[in-house]
Amino acid sequence: MRTILALISKILAAVLLATLSAGCSDGAKKSRLEASAKKYFDAGELEKAKIEYLNLIKLDPANAAAAGGLGQIWMEQGVPWRATPYLLEARKLKPEDIPLRNSLLKALIAVGGVKEAREEAAAILTAAPDNGEALMLLADTTGSPEDIESARQQIAKFPGQDTAAVHLAAASLALRGNDTAAAEVALAKALTADPKSVTALTVSANLLLKGNDVAGADLKFKAAADLVSARSPHRLKYAQFKAQQQKPEALEQARLLADDI
Repeated sequence: MRTILALISKILAAVLLATLSAGCSDGAKKSRLEASAKKYFDAGELEKAKIEYLNLIKLDPANAAAAGGLGQIWMEQGVPWRATPYLLEARKLKPEDIPLRNSLLKALIAVGGVKEAREEAAAILTAAPDNGEALMLLADTTGSPEDIESARQQIAKFPGQDTAAVHLAAASLALRGNDTAAAEVALAKALTADPKSVTALTVSANLLLKGNDVAGADLKFKAAADLVSARSPHRLKYAQFKAQQQKPEALEQARLLADDI
């Protein structure tokens, strides 16, 4: 009996050891894949990062880092409809990851899910009341008078009233009401609060362009482009602006900018 029990104990121990070893092996592989994917993503090698994240998600379908990473890659590549399902999954797996939820918010807006975007923005502000990006995007999705009033209330209770986010949200509401003067004042305050706000610079550039101040718009677009990475959509906007001028020197600048993207 003792011999049989001893044998069973040895077999059980061997099985447990094999299971633990397999678990450790999978865990180590997951860590390597996640680290490799992040390294490629940070270096701008998005296709390589995508492969690593796909391998990670095959190994672990409920991996929030893989879902979120793939969602962010598709957003970087300008394909929000491919990004949205991954970002929705990432939110389900890791709802406390606010930066990922901000990415989801942008994706929802990009695919036309305005109602869903407003709900997501409100939920983010409940979880993170000082999230400036969610506040700005909430203002950007206003349509009805009720939406505008709700956004105003969110702006009024936002912590830190003299921030670029608050002034940009106010500018967005002003533009929706065709109050250009109020929008200009709010944008000036936003740039005073944060001279390196890429959003404030870009919105200001668009407003100057609308007023036929091409030189002023050029300065603002360029300032925004100089603050972002080569693959940022803000650099693409500057390239498009230069190309639309239809001047030889502007077209050459647009070509160089496009080569960098």
